[in-house]
Amino acid sequence: MFSTSLIHVFLRSRRYPEHAAVFVTRGSANVGMVLMKARAALPAVEAAV
Repeated sequence: MFSTSLIHVFLRSRRYPEHAAVFVTRGSANVGMVLMKARAALPAVEAAV
């Protein structure tokens, strides 16, 4: 989701389908890089649950 100054990425956990992670970054960030980093971080977030 895009706002005027932020990018919000919502990712549902594969391991816990009832959980979702939200990543928020500046709107000037590269969207492809934001998606790549968010997807790469999700396994660590799942492991912390």
